[in-house]
Formats: sequence, structure tokens, C-alpha cells
Amino acid sequence: MKKRERLLTLKNIAAAVIAILILYCMTTSRQVTVRENVTDEVNKPIITSYPYEVNEEYDQKVPLGNKMCAPRGMNYTTEVLPKSFGSNNSIICEMKLTNLENVSGTWIYDAYLTTDAGRVETPEIIKKVGPDATETFHWDIEFMAGTTVFGCNVFVLQQASMEKCFYPEPVTYKIVKATRKVTRYKNETTYEVVKVTSEKMVSKSVNRIFGYTQPNFGW
Repeated sequence: MKKRERLLTLKNIAAAVIAILILYCMTTSRQVTVRENVTDEVNKPIITSYPYEVNEEYDQKVPLGNKMCAPRGMNYTTEVLPKSFGSNNSIICEMKLTNLENVSGTWIYDAYLTTDAGRVETPEIIKKVGPDATETFHWDIEFMAGTTVFGCNVFVLQQASMEKCFYPEPVTYKIVKATRKVTRYKNETTYEVVKVTSEKMVSKSVNRIFGYTQPNFGW
């Protein structure tokens, strides 16, 4: 009977040792440092600009004296295009005129060819050009067969004019305070939560025997 009890005790001790060994194998760990992709939530700032108007005070120069008004030439630009050959021994001369004023105006232009046989005249062209508009003056000038054409010449016969007002020279001024509306901007910052993935060095506990990640139990 005692022998049987002793044998049972030894079996229990052996089972306990095996259980302890299994528990140790399953829970023993070591610390390792590994490189991992880690996703964090961060607050991303979003800046929005909102316009608003304010009254701004500034110094304004005001001319003194009596203003005079008189006809003056209108502001405009011209561009003479390269000459080209037309049909039946003719040269095409063209010029673009752009009116820079805010009213319509009428211009008169003429053109002629210079050749080795002399000057070849052509009728003048009268065009009314609207405000900030562009018109093309076009001449198709015939010349005698066998002659050499040296160039096409475009010239103004009459410029457009308009009444413009001005102060006689020398002009004197006084400084007055004036106000004007200006647009300014106010920035407002809000935040949006975004996920950011980055590579980091991470310390973790892994099983000494099997290598899987586990909590650190201290052995």
C-alpha cells in the first residue's frame, strides 16, 4: 500500500514538473527590437482663409485750379503684318490697330508699294474701332508684271481724337484724407484626424522557444 502511494506521489510530482515545464516554454520571453510599420492618428491642420472688407484711410492728391478740356489724340497701338502675295500680280498689305480707349474712334490709313518702277498708290481706308477693340486694315495692291516690289508702306492720314480734360502745367496739389474699401483675409485653423503610417523601431516581447509575440511575464 505504501509502495502504491509512493508511486502515485512520484507520478503527481512528474506531472507537476511537466506542467511547469510546459508553462515555462509557453510563457518565457525575451525583448527584441524590430523595424515595423506603425500607424498613428495625428491631427492635420487645415487653414482656410476668409475674406472680409474694411474701410482704409489713405492720402489722396487732389489737383488745384480749373480743369481744361480739349480734343486730344486717342491712345492706340498698331502692328504692320508681313506682306504676302495675292492673285494677279498683287501684294497684300495689312495692319492691325487696337483702340486703347473706352470710347470708339475713327482712323484713316493709307498704303503704297515701292517698286523699281516707282510708287504704286492705293485708296485710303476709313475704319471705326470700338473701345478696347482691334480692327485690321487690308490693302490688295496690284503692280505691273515684271517689276520688283521692295516693300509695303502704311501711314496714317487721320488719327481718332476725343475730348480729354487736364490741368494746365504746372499742376499743384493738396493732400486730402480719403477712404476706400479693401479686402483682407482672416485665417481659421481646423484639424482633421488622419492616419499616418511610418517605419519605426519597436521593442517587443517574443517567446524564447517558439518566437511568437507575447506579454512579458518576467522570466
